[in-house]
Amino acid sequence: MADLKISELPVLTGPDLSSIDALPLADLSASETRQINTKAFIESGVSTVIDNGVIPGSKLVTDSVTATQIAPDSITASELADGAVDEASLQDGAVTNDKVANGISGTKLLDDSVLGTKIAGAALNRGLDKTGTQIGIANSVTPGTNNGITFDAQGLITGTSALGPTDLPIATASTVGGVSVPGSGGLAVTAAGQLSISNTVVANTVSGIQYNTHGVIVSAVPLAPSDLPLATSSAAGVVSVPVNGGLNVTGTGELGLPDSGVAEGSYPKVTVDAKGIVTAGLPLLAADVPGLDASQITSGTFAGALFADNSILARMLADDSTGVIQEANPGTTTDWHKGMLWFQESTAALYMWNGNSWMPIGIGRLSQENLRFCGTINADTGIITGVTPFGVSANYSVGDTLQAATDPQTGVYFVVDTAGSGILETPGVSYDPGDWVLCQGTATGWVRIDTLNSGGGGGASTLEDLLDVTITGAQDGSMLNLNSNNQWVNIQVIDGGTY
Repeated sequence: MADLKISELPVLTGPDLSSIDALPLADLSASETRQINTKAFIESGVSTVIDNGVIPGSKLVTDSVTATQIAPDSITASELADGAVDEASLQDGAVTNDKVANGISGTKLLDDSVLGTKIAGAALNRGLDKTGTQIGIANSVTPGTNNGITFDAQGLITGTSALGPTDLPIATASTVGGVSVPGSGGLAVTAAGQLSISNTVVANTVSGIQYNTHGVIVSAVPLAPSDLPLATSSAAGVVSVPVNGGLNVTGTGELGLPDSGVAEGSYPKVTVDAKGIVTAGLPLLAADVPGLDASQITSGTFAGALFADNSILARMLADDSTGVIQEANPGTTTDWHKGMLWFQESTAALYMWNGNSWMPIGIGRLSQENLRFCGTINADTGIITGVTPFGVSANYSVGDTLQAATDPQTGVYFVVDTAGSGILETPGVSYDPGDWVLCQGTATGWVRIDTLNSGGGGGASTLEDLLDVTITGAQDGSMLNLNSNNQWVNIQVIDGGTY
């Protein structure tokens, strides 16, 4: 075909473009034309060719920049919008004393929230002091009542009353004081304190007390109910306790409340009668609880039974909550749940987590269980001397002794690097360097593939020395594949999981 102009070449559409497609490129430093693949061209162009600061923000996907792309301490005050920092953005206890303005109003303080410890002792005088959190009067006396005045331990008057006879000093022959008027003397004293002997009364018996014409008590008996004045709404007096009044009285006159019949304890819901007495205690019912806003629920977890069928919408699921999209094997972690998916874009392979490992789905597993190179082996000792990623996936390690074949290992093979007949799974079989030890499943077991007598030529010590094996650009994880020309060639495969 004759050379064509670039404008005449067939068009490569977007869906057909791959990372390994080559582009012609003029290397000015070497004065020659070279090739570069599309992946390297785009990556190098973004990282080295495009000037810094020329990609406008409008080219970025909305809401695509996360905390991962933002450098620590890179957002300054100028990037914050007015009102961007609200109460929820502040950590509890983050506002220090220096950040609070002077002249805070007392209305900002909670009632009864300032303790005595916040008042300096030097601010107290005129008999006040502070002990612990309490502020009080420092004066201390023995509380009591004298001369009609009742006072507490700090000397504060708590009550007053008229002077009683016991408040007066007794008179003597030389000292003015109080005197008593004995009934036997027939004396009388007026309301003005005038003492006389002209007292005349009609002898009588009142309230159990009998007195003579001089007012002198001559006998006394206990009070009877009829002797007591009845109480009214405006005058003090005695009262009776009716049976249905909610009170009871003992034979000794003790007044109290009868038991309501409710057992002692704490109840979230009670029944109260018209007199305010609890007559029943009941547990809370669902109907007693008012509707709560979701913000009131701050701890605990919701069981799955609380969610209605088909109630969780797709938009509520976080990315990677049901599956991950990445090249590397996600590995083993408690974050995965059985049935979770892993999609590997480069191979379009899909895997599912079974609780122990990532298992390929559909054609992915069939391709994994084809012929695959897992490493090298010393035929003299039967010990594995090297492993590939396929060997790691099949749970082989350097230093392991080759064990009995299993069906999941069908297609696994090792290449002999040291001659011998010490492989226990093929007793009595001698191997040359370059021979294969191939697993054909549980029924057939491990077999020798004699590469020296199968067209590969004698004296070969590595796979690349064999006539029917062509290895080019080998990379970690490559495997051999038999092509249409009956030649073994290496291909690059990304590991898809473990067995």
